[in-house]
Amino acid sequence: MGKILLIEDEGAIKEHLREKLRHKRHEVTLANSCTSAVSCWIKNDGDFDCIILDLNINPSGLTNEETDEYFPVHGILVLDKISDVNIPRWKGKTKKEKEDEIWKKTIVYSGYIDRLKEKNKVRNYNDLIRIPKGEDTSISDLMEVVNDFFNKRG
Repeated sequence: MGKILLIEDEGAIKEHLREKLRHKRHEVTLANSCTSAVSCWIKNDGDFDCIILDLNINPSGLTNEETDEYFPVHGILVLDKISDVNIPRWKGKTKKEKEDEIWKKTIVYSGYIDRLKEKNKVRNYNDLIRIPKGEDTSISDLMEVVNDFFNKRG
């Protein structure tokens, strides 16, 4: 169905999600840190239909200042770093156009969603697809959102 970049560093969740997504016929690329997410983006020329993002991702590849400023929502910085990458299909696009493209395809699945507003790092918070990870939600809830996401895209 679609190509998904799964940015998650928690082993059991990552593997369970990957299997569920593959069962739905999605092609899944895994990234478990900031560095690996950017590398996957470059390697695939940003050709992903959807990004599933854990906010509290392994901060490897970030400076100490970035880690401190964005803790615990390092995933937001990953998206920012991805938008800074020069890939052929983005030739001539502004930073804002790249950011808009990335945000439209991102589903945040994290236990730190409430920290996004607090950290003031998301300009379009209300437009962001957010699924809180925790006791009241499950991977099944996330899968419903992923199905809706792809159904709306046609």
